[in-house]
Amino acid sequence: FRIRPKMLLLVVAVLIGCGGSVAEDAAEPTPIVTVRTAPVRSMSVEDSAVVSGQTVAGRSETLVSPSAGQVEGQRWAPGDAVQSGAVLLRILTRESAATLAGARTLRAEASTPEARAAAESAVRLAQANLATMTVRAPFSGFVQSVAVGPGSAVSEGGELLTVVGDVRFEAVLPVAIAARIRPGQRVKLNLTGDERERSGTIQMLLPEADPTTGATRARLTVSGPTPPVGALGTATLVLPRAKDAPKVSVAVPTEAILVDDETGERSIVLVGADSLAHLTTVQIGPSSGGYTAVVSPQLVPGTAVVIEGAYALPDSVRVRLAPGSGGTLTGETP
Repeated sequence: FRIRPKMLLLVVAVLIGCGGSVAEDAAEPTPIVTVRTAPVRSMSVEDSAVVSGQTVAGRSETLVSPSAGQVEGQRWAPGDAVQSGAVLLRILTRESAATLAGARTLRAEASTPEARAAAESAVRLAQANLATMTVRAPFSGFVQSVAVGPGSAVSEGGELLTVVGDVRFEAVLPVAIAARIRPGQRVKLNLTGDERERSGTIQMLLPEADPTTGATRARLTVSGPTPPVGALGTATLVLPRAKDAPKVSVAVPTEAILVDDETGERSIVLVGADSLAHLTTVQIGPSSGGYTAVVSPQLVPGTAVVIEGAYALPDSVRVRLAPGSGGTLTGETP
């Protein structure tokens, strides 16, 4: 099979034409990504930590019956509040209960007016001579559990109910945080299912440590209405400033921090005077009030940092600033 010269020239011309088309397609305009920026700030950033925990009872007492007999009094339910010294239950002694029950049986079985009158007299006498023992709340708190109800028969020493009080929040402290905590420090508390933000104070640091992690526990007072025992929540602790820590830090909005899921590396995107995005790896410090301190590199306050549109943004891509953006582009004079 042979190709004629004229046909060969035609093929070459077609190939050259196709090559020119591909080259033209490759020269598409560089995309421009719209981002929103905010200025880097010079500010004081408190070092804080959020730890988890739950409420526990500082006091707990299970009340028992002082005598064999029958329970009389109010019906209690777990969670009911009680005041110190309040009457919780009365125990009708077994002897009194038996005497009253016998008199009522005679009244029910009386068949003549004389017998009914005698039985009524016996009932009144038994009621007048009832022997009861009073069970009172040993301290103010809550009913945690109830073992009996009105009319229940109990033996001497039988369990009646359990009262808890002095409810505190017990927080788990990692080793690095525990070393910076002291009794008397104020904290913010948030309990699951409770919309109110409570305050508290570190009351004491418990000496026992987790043998595996070394974590310890702190017991905190809780403001506001007493929460139920076992409520989960978090405590936000403001940690004392380290001696060598600067009083003023260079900080960026926390939403500007990008985290690599694989390496944990943190970075931010700065916008230069050339309108290009500059991905910058950073070492961060504490966060507070929506801002995170940047330890390194040393950023210039006022520099524009991307807070919207930075996710998956390639380095050195051309960007335009969305309305409302703030900050000075790197390389510009503020």
